[in-house]
Amino acid sequence: MADTSTVVPSESLLSELDEANRSLETAPPGTIIAWAHERFAPDLVLACSFQDIVLVDLAVAVDPGIEVIFLDTEAHFPETLEFVDRVSARYGLNLTVTHPGPEAAAVPAAPTAAARCERWRRCAAPWQGAPPGSPP
Repeated sequence: MADTSTVVPSESLLSELDEANRSLETAPPGTIIAWAHERFAPDLVLACSFQDIVLVDLAVAVDPGIEVIFLDTEAHFPETLEFVDRVSARYGLNLTVTHPGPEAAAVPAAPTAAARCERWRRCAAPWQGAPPGSPP
């Protein structure tokens, strides 16, 4: 079974992060990533769903060898996996593909869009035709 222990950051690290947050609040993303790299490398990684490739571009500009971690849920569309492959080749990524462990089977699947819409319709039904702001 996976280690589920919680790591509690030290007070000095929390203080350092508060200061970095203040000083980097308006900094460009590349500057923030460079700070994180200087502070945490070689332990800095980028967890990536490949929805926002801008972050990959920025991180690789700072550290071309940064480890990029992708969780392959085995429920992705083939086009998504093809896109991951293309981006990985384009940037020469240090890509680590992970898969959910057996404990993920106990987590119920997210409801489909149709199920979410039906649930919303049932919840909204008492308000159908009622003036805005009135109780059901």
